[in-house]
Amino acid sequence: MRILIMGGTRFIGVYLTKILVEQGHDVVLFNRGKKPSPIEEIQQIHGDRSDPTQLKEKLTNESFDAVTITMDENSATHSH
Repeated sequence: MRILIMGGTRFIGVYLTKILVEQGHDVVLFNRGKKPSPIEEIQQIHGDRSDPTQLKEKLTNESFDAVTITMDENSATHSH
């Protein structure tokens, strides 16, 4: 399966990313690019999920079998 993870570089997203890759899934991360990917070889799309224009621009030509959001509400607009 091709799976989009919104986030994927912190907390539960790191573990979820690793598990899905180990199971053979094609994982893509969508995040702001402020933290390194937990696995270097996977595709990352950088953008702000709170910006509808960016979401449309970055994801229009992509297709996924599943999408999961591992970011909290504050992480989309605030840096910790």
